[in-house]
Amino acid sequence: MTANVDRSAEQLAVLLLAGWHQGRGPAYLRLAQSLATQIRTGRLPAGSRLPTERALARALAISRTSVVSAYSALREEGVIVSRQGAGTWVAGEVRAKPMDRPGPPFVREASPPTRQRCATSRPASGRPTRTRSK
Repeated sequence: MTANVDRSAEQLAVLLLAGWHQGRGPAYLRLAQSLATQIRTGRLPAGSRLPTERALARALAISRTSVVSAYSALREEGVIVSRQGAGTWVAGEVRAKPMDRPGPPFVREASPPTRQRCATSRPASGRPTRTRSK
C-alpha cells in the first residue's frame, strides 16, 4: 500500500504541481497556492484523496514540515479536510478565499495589539491603586 501512496504522490507532484517551487516566499505557501489552484480549477475534484504528508514531501524532495504547513493553511481556508489517521481530501465545497486574489498568497493583516484596560500604579504611600486607562 505504501508503494501505491508514494506513486500517487509522485504522480500528483509531476502532473499537477510542476513549477510550484518557482516564485518568492516560503515553500509551504507556494505549495499551498499551487494545490489550491489545482483544486479550484477542478484538476483535483472535490472528494479527491490527497497524498500523505510524508509521501508528498518525499515526492517533492522537501521537508515534511513544509507539507504539514501547506496542508494546515489549506485546512484553514476550507480547501481541504483531514481526519487524523484517515487521510486528507479535497473539501466538498471549496470557497473562494484570499488565495484567489492577486498578490502574495495567505497575506494576513496583523491584529492590532490589545489595549490594557487597567494599570497598577504605586503612589507615594506605597499601596497599589488601580487606575483605568482609556
